[in-house]
Amino acid sequence: MSGSLNWVVVWSDVHYGQEFESDEGSRQAALDEACDLLRVGHTVKSIVGPDGMTIRQAEIERYCRARQVPP
Repeated sequence: MSGSLNWVVVWSDVHYGQEFESDEGSRQAALDEACDLLRVGHTVKSIVGPDGMTIRQAEIERYCRARQVPP
């Protein structure tokens, strides 16, 4: 994450528990990616912005639940 000018999604793979980082171009893109990862069962730990702002796991999960469209 060091030196990144983008928003970084920090997440763990549901099958192996390995931690990954996904570099996204904007806050909204990072939130969209986080919701996609959660939808398929991965764990999203945080999103870190270029200025060091951190969106924590609970906030991300709340955001993604709120934006889910009912079937």
